[in-house]
Amino acid sequence: MRRVGWILLVLSGAAKADFMDGNDFLAACVNNREYVQGYIAGFHDKALQDKASVSFYVPLSEMEKNNSFRVLTNVVKDYCAPERATLRQLTDVVCKHLKDNPQRRHIEATILAHEAFREAFPCSR
Repeated sequence: MRRVGWILLVLSGAAKADFMDGNDFLAACVNNREYVQGYIAGFHDKALQDKASVSFYVPLSEMEKNNSFRVLTNVVKDYCAPERATLRQLTDVVCKHLKDNPQRRHIEATILAHEAFREAFPCSR
């Protein structure tokens, strides 16, 4: 009997663990803007921190010699939002991107947010 209990417990915990997709995120853009702003703040802060971490741990001299380190920092954060961009502006950019690209809303929200920032705020090369 104990074994059956374990099996039921394991099976009940095997629920689908999807991340938020673009459809869910667009619905939140309309119905729960505060949630979206929190998500975007965390997303943007994480991208800034990841880029700073790579830059901190890889000496500039190594980045100049080895192009793969420069590529890595650009993969981590390959958009250049203006310093004075507000959270509301960043949120608007992502929500507009979702609204304008319904064919891509099945994709995870993190990927779509990154895509939106990359298109809206390209870095000058």
